[in-house]
Amino acid sequence: MSAPIGSPGNRPIRLPQSTPVQGGSPAAPAAAPAPRAPVDPHLSDYSQTDRLRTQIGEQARNNPSFYGTLVDGVNGLLQRGGFGISPASHGSVMENLEGVSRGTMSQSTAHFRESRTFAQDALSSYAHGRFVQGEMERFGATLNLVGGVGMSAVEGAQWTFQQAREGARYLLGY
Repeated sequence: MSAPIGSPGNRPIRLPQSTPVQGGSPAAPAAAPAPRAPVDPHLSDYSQTDRLRTQIGEQARNNPSFYGTLVDGVNGLLQRGGFGISPASHGSVMENLEGVSRGTMSQSTAHFRESRTFAQDALSSYAHGRFVQGEMERFGATLNLVGGVGMSAVEGAQWTFQQAREGARYLLGY
């Protein structure tokens, strides 16, 4: 059996100095720490990825358009793959979905906006050593640039066709 603490033969135990208690009401709750947001709005925060991507999916379904269908599908794949999205890109995509659905933004403009913000995200990811995330963002920037060019051609052809149809109606009198 061992000797009790403090008995002869045992080393004395030194207790740590206690920190003096500062004034304040004992019933006052401790302030909750503020949520940390990334300093760089073009850097994804993996703790927010699922929430942000879920919001994008809901926005795409609530604002139907061809663009929204594309966004919803790609966003779902990226969410399942665990790829982050920056607050800046999240905000841009949310605005794009609403604008395209309401008719206040062309689909080509939405693609070009996504291309720009994803390119900025890629640069931030590379700067922070997140090379896989950066490569996915670079791929997204490239894909949206090509999509923007393609949609511009389609939208241009639609505009030309509409102008020709209106001209024909005017000339033919109906």
